[in-house]
Parts: sequence; C-alpha cells; structure tokens
Amino acid sequence: MKGTPVLIALILLLGGAFSLPSTTRANTANINTAPTIDGVAVRGCSHFTNSCSVLFNTTRSNDIVVVYTFETLDLQASCNFLVMDSAGLSWTMRATVSGRNDGSTAGNRDQIAEFWARSATPLSADNVTESIQGCASFQYGGEYNGLTVFGIGGANYANPFDPNGSLSASVSGYRSTPAALISTSNPSDMIIGVALQSTYGTLSAGSGFNPIDTNNIGGGYSVEEYATVNSPVTNFPVTFADGANWYWEVIADAVQVSNAAPASDFNLTTSPGSLTVTAGSSQQSTINVTGVNNFNGTVALGATVVPSGPGLSLSTSSVPVSPGRSGSSVLTVSTTNATAQGTYKVTVTGTNGAISHSTTISVTVAPNAPGSFGVDGSATAGCGHNTNSCSLTFSTLHPSDLIIVYAMESLDLQTVCTFSVNDTAGLHWTLRGSVSGRNDGYTNSSRDQIAEFWATSPSVLSSDLITESISGCASVQYGGEYNSLLVVAIAGANLNSPFDPNSSLPGSANGESNTPSTTISTSNSHDLIISAAQQSSFGTLTPGPGFTQIFSAGPGGSAIEYQIVNSPQVNLPVTYVDDTVWYWEVMAEAVQAAITTPDFALSSNPSRLTITSRSSETSNVNVTSVLNFAGTVNLQATIAPAGPVLTLSPSSVTVSSGGSRGSVLTVTTTNATALGSYKVTVTGTSGASSHSTTIVVSVVSSTPGPLAIDSSASAGCGHNTNSCSATLSTFHPSDLIIVYAMESLDLQTVCNFSVNDAAGLHWTFRGGVSGRNDGYTNSSRDQIAEFWAASPNVLSSDTITESISGCASIEYGGEYNGLLVVAVAGADLGSPFDPNVSLPASASGESNTPSVTLSTSNSQDLIISAAQQSSFGTLTAGPGFTQIFSSGPGGSAEEYRIVNSPQTSLPVTYGDNASWYWEIMGDAVQAALVDPLGSGSGGGGKVIPT
Repeated sequence: MKGTPVLIALILLLGGAFSLPSTTRANTANINTAPTIDGVAVRGCSHFTNSCSVLFNTTRSNDIVVVYTFETLDLQASCNFLVMDSAGLSWTMRATVSGRNDGSTAGNRDQIAEFWARSATPLSADNVTESIQGCASFQYGGEYNGLTVFGIGGANYANPFDPNGSLSASVSGYRSTPAALISTSNPSDMIIGVALQSTYGTLSAGSGFNPIDTNNIGGGYSVEEYATVNSPVTNFPVTFADGANWYWEVIADAVQVSNAAPASDFNLTTSPGSLTVTAGSSQQSTINVTGVNNFNGTVALGATVVPSGPGLSLSTSSVPVSPGRSGSSVLTVSTTNATAQGTYKVTVTGTNGAISHSTTISVTVAPNAPGSFGVDGSATAGCGHNTNSCSLTFSTLHPSDLIIVYAMESLDLQTVCTFSVNDTAGLHWTLRGSVSGRNDGYTNSSRDQIAEFWATSPSVLSSDLITESISGCASVQYGGEYNSLLVVAIAGANLNSPFDPNSSLPGSANGESNTPSTTISTSNSHDLIISAAQQSSFGTLTPGPGFTQIFSAGPGGSAIEYQIVNSPQVNLPVTYVDDTVWYWEVMAEAVQAAITTPDFALSSNPSRLTITSRSSETSNVNVTSVLNFAGTVNLQATIAPAGPVLTLSPSSVTVSSGGSRGSVLTVTTTNATALGSYKVTVTGTSGASSHSTTIVVSVVSSTPGPLAIDSSASAGCGHNTNSCSATLSTFHPSDLIIVYAMESLDLQTVCNFSVNDAAGLHWTFRGGVSGRNDGYTNSSRDQIAEFWAASPNVLSSDTITESISGCASIEYGGEYNGLLVVAVAGADLGSPFDPNVSLPASASGESNTPSVTLSTSNSQDLIISAAQQSSFGTLTAGPGFTQIFSSGPGGSAEEYRIVNSPQTSLPVTYGDNASWYWEIMGDAVQAALVDPLGSGSGGGGKVIPT
C-alpha cells in the first residue's frame, strides 16, 4: 500500500470522495466485447523540428484511433497542435493540458494534446504526423515533440466517449504520483490516460492499469495506460507511478463500448479519380470494392456518363467480395475523333441488395491535334525543409507538348545541389541549365538554386505525378532542404529541336536589387520566351514589361513569365519587378515553334452569348495574320445540338500581311427554340490551313420569374482536401447561379479558385477578397472568391464543385475549403450585374461588425453578400438584410436585400458576437428587362417582332 497516503491526500485535494468501480461484471446481453487496444506506435523527435511522424497499423475495422501529442522544454508558453495522416482520417482535438518542466521557469513549457479519429477500415502503414506551431524556439527552429498513436477496437463508433461532463479530465502538478479524477455514466468503459514528466524517465502505469506502450518506447518520460471498468465510477483516480518528485501533466478519458454490431457494408473508390482522354483514344480507371465489417457478397457495378459522348465499359460488372477482402473492375473510357472536346462526369454505382454506393470520375476529352503555340498547362508545388523531393500532379489538354520543369531549392546550408526529375508517365528528362545565388546578407555563398529540365510528351498527360529530387545539399540539421518545382506545358513547340539555337540560351543571372533581370538573344522569327525567377527571403515577384504572368508568389518566392516574339531578338531584357531589394536568381529560355510558315489565327468575342426566345445576339469572329500570312479565309458556322439559326457576315475575309479582319456571327432564336446550352463552332479555311473557334450559347426563358432568391446550398470540407461539392436544385429556368468559394486557415497566402458542375454551366470569376485569420500571422490566410453562371434550365441535383490550388499546405495536402451557392431568379442573364464601378465590393478587417459599402446605378437590384470569420463567433444578417446562410462552412454567412432605387455608399453589414478578423464581398444583381411585347427579355438580346 505504499503511496496510499499520498493518493488519499491528492483525492481530498481534488474534490473529496470517490467510488471504486464495481467488481461485479455488468450485464452484457446487449454489449459487444469490451474495447481492446488494436495497435500502438510511438515516436519522439528532436528539438529542431516542428513535427513528428510514425507509421501505424491496425487489424480491425471501425476502430477509434487516439493520438497523444507531446512537446517539452519549449522556450515559449503556447503550442497549437495539429494531426494529419496519409489515410485521410478526420481528426478532432479532445483535450489539452500544459505544465512546468523545471524549477526555474515559471511558465508552462510541457504540453499534451489528445486527438481522435474514426477508421472504418484497418490501417496499413498509415503515416500519422503531429505538428506544432506557436511555440517554436528561436534558438532551434522547433521543439522536442512526439506522439503516441493507438487504436481501440470494439468502441462505440458513432459516439466514442462516455458522455459524463467530467470528461475529458486534465491536470498538472508537482509530486510523485501523477493523477486525475474522472467520473463515468456507463456500465462498461475503457479508461485511458497519459502522463508526461519530461525531466526524469521514471513514469510507469499506475496500480490496476495496463500499459498501452508495452515496449516502453516513451522511456519513462511519457506513459499511456488503460483499464476496463464494469460499472459507473465517481471521482475515479487515474494514477501513474513516478520514481521522482517533479512536474507532470495528465489527461484521462473514458471510451464507451459499442452497443450494436456495426452493419456490414462496402466502400467504392476509383484510381485515378480523373482522366484526360485524347479524342480517338481511351483511358482506364480501376474501381475498387472493399468490404467493411465482414461484408460477404457480390457487388453489381454500372457506369453512366453526363453529358453523353464517351463510351464506357467495365471489365467485369459484378465483383465478389469475401470478409476482409476486396475486389476490382477496370473501367475503360473510349472516345472517337467525333467525341466533343470538354469535361464529362462518369458515375459508377455499386449495388448489393438494399446497399448502394457511387463514386465519380471526371473525364476531360482533349483534341487529338497539337495545340496552337502557347502555354497549355501549368502547376506548382512547394515542400518543407525536411524533405529532399517535391511532387505535383500535372495534366495537359493537347498531345505533343514540351514540358519544362524549374526545380528550385532555397536556404540550404551547403552550396552544391544535384537536381533530378522523374514522372509516372515515364517521360525522358534532360537538364537544360541552372543558376545559383545568395539568399542573405551574412553567408557569402550561393544557397539558392534553380535548375531547368525538359521533356517531350507525345500524348495528353492525365494526372501525371512529376517529382523533383535534390542531393548533395541536404543540411545536417534538417535532413533535407526547402525545395519546390514549377511546371509548364507548351503546345505547338518544335519537339525535334525545342529551343532556339542561339548560343546565348539559356540565359541566367543572379544579383541583389529590386529588378531581377537577364538578357537573351534569339535567332528565330517566332519564339516563346519563358523565364523563372526566385527571391526566397522577402518580396513578391511580378512580371516585367511585355511579359505575361504564369505564376507569381509561387513556392520559395518564385515566379514564371512568358511572351511570344515574332522577330529575332538581340539582348532582349527579361525582367521581373520586386517590391523589395534582395538577392535573386533568374533563368530565361526561348522555345521555337513547330509551325514557322505563314498561317492565321481565329478567335471570337464574346465567346459566350445568352439569348431569350424570339431574339438574337452577335459575336465578332476575328481572323489574324500569323507570320505574315496574307490571303482569303472562308468561314463556316455549325451548332450542336440543332436549334438556333446562324449567319456570318461576311462569310469570307481577306487578310493582309500582319493584319486582321472580322466577321459578325448572328445567332437567332424563335419561340420554338428549346431552352438550353448550345455549342457554336466557327471554322476558317485557307488552302490546307484550317482553324476553329467556339462560342457557348445559352437560350433562356423570355418570361423569367420576379427578382428573388430561388434556392441555395452550402458545403464545408476538411483541411486535407483541395475541393468541395454541394448539390443544388432550382425551381425556375433562367436563373443566375452565384458561388462564393472559400478557404480558411491556409498556411500559404495565395489561392487560385475554380468552379465546375455536372450540368456543364459556363463559370466566370467575378472577384475575390483575402484577409488575416489570427493575431499572429501577418498575412492573408482566409479568402473568398465569387463566380457566376447562367442556367437556362431548371437544375435537378446539380453537383457544383469549387477547387483550390496554390495554397495547399505542406502539412495537410489541402486546406479547409467550402462553398455557398445561391440561385437568383429574374436576373438579367445577358448582363447580370449592376454596371456601377464600385462592384463587386470587398473589404477585410478586425471588428465585430464585418462591413463594406457599395453603390448601384439601377432602380431595382438584388444586393447579395457573403462574409467569413473563420476563428470565432457567429455571423448574422445586418440591418435591412435577410439571411440566406448563417454559421456556414468556415464561419461564413450570406445575406440579401432588394432595393428599389439607386444606392450610394450603401452599408452591407453583418453582426458578429466576437471581435476578430473577417472578409466580406458585396454585389448587386440587376433585374431582367421587360421586352416591348410584354414577355420579358430574360437575358437580353434583340427582340424579333412577330
């Protein structure tokens, strides 16, 4: 009974009497086997890191996975913990505690946090990572930190923890018996506890408890324990033995047993989840069927595609699955040369009796001919300082592209790096050149570097995983270096000899200024000049005069720009603008075109028309001389599906060398023209040369409803995703659809948003705003982007998806992101928004009243707004506004009001029950006009009298 007096004293100190658990076993008629430990993994990491990872395995389905994260001896008093894993589980923080770790520092410098997640299937080599921020010491750049991960089988999967209000319990103190008191409400629980005493390695499990880490990997500095009780307990002591009187921290909790056997089921997944198919070819995706909870049966598979076009076939339409096993079928997506270019949604559905699940594959059909000379695709990724490689996924729209990779590293502690590039498509990569330079004012050596690689891709790339790797410069401290890659695809290049033969190429330079620059010369009459630059410490690089930005504010302070030149260049300055004077490196290159003979280019403006029944609209078709082309181009227009009538005036144009000519395309509808979307293709032909341009036509109702909100939807997604989807249905045709895409708490400051949907609407970016989300990071880490589309028809369960790129954190592989979707009836679809120059309005700030002002020019508008405050509080509609959403994803809200006169500096506000950082956007939708015949114009257009 040694230690009992100390324990009794502790109990009296912490609140009086307690009851020991009953030794009589509870009635188990409706209770499964008591919870058991299903796998454990422990890892500790040194003081110059901010994260720690361990591989973790389990053997059972429907486990509750618990992670205890630790940090010790930090030199600051506040840590924020995060947990992520390669299996993509959803992690929730359950408890945290902090305490002192020595007798001289009065601050709390040791901390524990408890996280948990559900795992539907057994885990195999799941890479679980804890990360800390906010407590990193300036001396080390990190802290001693670690984690213990264990699975609990047989727990209540839906509600894992005992509901007693005393849970979870956390205590810190100074004595030889670390302990916490808990009470439970259930007759059968697993009590779990963790203790940290970081100075002396003398901790062990307390009396009546079993160690979770049976191998004592924690070394006595930390210990985890569990015990099963058979009746509710009150003030039950969760104790640990300690061979030293010292400072400690304890968290105790109770996991409740499952009271119902989980139903057997199956999961359906695809790999890959997106395909890019060249017209006339095929691609495949594997459909995996995995049993859950001893599922035993045959799953019938079926596949559909929207809109119709590509052909689908499954290698097997029925997949038998036995307990603990999985099966698969291969989906083949086939196209012909006549398959329309565009995006398709394939849905694969699996059925077994009353159980049905679906998975989707996004299919992009690309043209089967090389694209015109220009940038065909681009992507970027940045990785942390404890890696020696960095990867991204890359897709192109055209075959026969030149792929250029700029591999970069920054802030290395050694001066020589060897770069290499590889990819899953098996392209052949060649090093083209490199440059290095200083990155600070203290180390007189080259510590930032860029290397240029290239490869030719005969086929369209679909989710090609491209990886750059470095060797020779890995720092001893980190085991790696900050490294990244920028990837660009160039269509229409001469793949037999991709680069201009001028001896000055590739050009490179390094220096210290606010104008990174180099000069190059070219020998060809038609080249694409491309350049990459890096300034890794301060500032933001933007394109120089005459150049177009591909990336700015990329990983490692990088940027890429390009321009097309139509004559040989001598000492052409390739420059960037930097808002800070600092060290930089720049590379420049000239890609030569595959076509060097005179030709013409075809374009249309606008490329989208919205027309009501019994009216018409026009688009200008422009024919431009390329490489001194001169001649007559014959024009022809077709439409699919059939419906509107097309005319071209004139139907042929004569273009002079270096000039351009235009033709007017008129699209006309009647009362009998079906509502919907149409694709107009205008083809220009001159001799053997032929080019096309497309115009999207939306035919909408001429009798729209009154200006009002027709419907709405919202969705929020976790931090390990780069996209989020919501399902929207509408009541009326001819609606304006507005999407507010949002992301919050990102660890990088630039996001690129995009929106697509299953109905194939044409989405346009309207505006955006960014702002801070905490008081510690002086950067814009929350962002909103506004998109819109016209919907000619009523929408039925349209899946609308927002996607983000460029801001995905290295820790998670994604960001918290979401979307708010609103359908507005009665809007002018030909010109949806009030023309006032103040629109859209946006603002960011810190207060408890998010607000922005806007002005309008019309006599009747629908004012609509979205706001985000992602950390605290709940946003509610401001004075005069009606709420659409409140407490939406990411702490967001949306409101509207209809005004019947022009507004000047109208305040658009929200109420917030906390003062914090916020972002807001405001816009004004204008009502559809009424045509002279009284039928309403719906979306504009010239009315044709009857």
